[in-house]
Formats: sequence, structure tokens, C-alpha cells
Amino acid sequence: MLQRILTAVAALVLLVPLVWFGGISFEIAIVGLVILAFLEIMQMANIRLKSPETIIGVVATVGLALPERYYTYFRISPLLLLSLCSFLLLIITVFSENKFSFERVGVVTLGALYVGLGGHYVLSIRQFGFLEMLFTLMITWVTDSGAYFVGRACGKRKLAPHISPNKTIEGSIGGVLLAVIFTLGFYMAYPVFHLDVVGVTFLGLSVSIAGQLGDLVESALKRFYSVKDSGQLFPGHGGVLDRFDSTLFSVVACHLLLIILR
Repeated sequence: MLQRILTAVAALVLLVPLVWFGGISFEIAIVGLVILAFLEIMQMANIRLKSPETIIGVVATVGLALPERYYTYFRISPLLLLSLCSFLLLIITVFSENKFSFERVGVVTLGALYVGLGGHYVLSIRQFGFLEMLFTLMITWVTDSGAYFVGRACGKRKLAPHISPNKTIEGSIGGVLLAVIFTLGFYMAYPVFHLDVVGVTFLGLSVSIAGQLGDLVESALKRFYSVKDSGQLFPGHGGVLDRFDSTLFSVVACHLLLIILR
């Protein structure tokens, strides 16, 4: 537990200034993290890191993660880039002598989409402002903390025992309720995204649920590949995916809801 706390504090010391200043340094940090997350998926799937398939996947991941303004320079859309990378991967299956299969094309493509879009929407939300970004991240962290402590205190019914036996329904509900309380408190101090109280409550509720789903998705991925942690970058926490699995889903949910609510 002490190691987890020290790692979390160190990560916050590095992360908060990056979120505060934003700009190119924040973009580089997020793109770097999504590359590491993608490489963790490749390792779990036993796809060599020094292979054409992984290199193509990294290109797709970075292309999806970059903000829209970069595409004015390259004159290519994210969808077109992902399509080109997918076709290149399919061509590799022809010459790989069945060492790289159609199924693995799906792993590389979906892995790039999974972490690349998450990184992209982190950068998109930061464009709204520092407090908006902090608000979105805090909902995820508050949900995780609430679910952990409520689950430890009174959790009895398992939420998804086949993939994550320690998570409980009571903990999940507690995490969502704490996130809603946090949302309302934050809104009273600063009306994020220029939403009314109903809109911001719905946003906080949805982002909290999406974050928990993201956590379960990564748990299912690890269970499928029979690994305990996605990586070892963060002592006591595991890899990048272990630390930011909830965020990858919560930022996408936040972006989609903002399109509807604003």
C-alpha cells in the first residue's frame, strides 16, 4: 500500500504541472503514454515489439492521438490513416507464412484505436481549459477511490467475478454516488463546460460509469491473456493501461456527451 501511495504522489507531482501548462509538453506526454499503452497490449498479445506490425500500430496510435490541427499539415484524416495501416497489416499476412494472422491484424488495429482515441480525447478536453481537464480526471479518480473504500467496507455482491473478483456492486454504486457528490461540489465552485446543474450532474454520472466500464474492459483483456498487470512502469500500480484504463473510456464518454449537451 505504501508503494502504491508513493507512486501515486510522484505521478501527481509530474502530471499536474503538465495538465496546468498544457500545450506541446502536455501533448508529447500524452502521446508518449498512449505509445507505451499500445506496446503493453502488443506484449500481452505476444507480438514482437521490434516488428513491422508493431511499428505500423504505433504510427496508427500516434495518428489517432494527435489533435485535429496536425492533420492540416499532413492532409490526411485519422480514419484514412487507420485504414491505410490496417491494409498494410493485411498485406503482411500474405507474406508472413501464417506467423501474422488476420486475427492479429484485429489486435493491432483495435489496440491502436483503443488507446489512440483515448489519448486524442484527453487532449481535446484539455482545450476547454485546465479546470475542465482536472474535473474529468478527478471524476475518474474519485470513482475509483469511492468504489475501493465502499467495496472494502460493505461490498458483498460481486460485480464481474469472472474477470475482476474483487469488485463489488456496492463498491461500484458507492463510487458513482461519490463522483456525483464531487461533481456537484465542483460545479458550485466552477461551472465546467458552461452546463447547467442537470447537465453537469448527468455528465458526472455518465463519466463515472464509463470509467468503471473502462476498468472492467482492461480487466477482461488481462484475463484473456492471463497476465496480472499490463506492465511494470508504475510500482504498485502496474503499467500505463493499469493506471489509465478508466480514463481512456471516461474521456471518450465526456466528449460524446458534450456534443449532445452543449
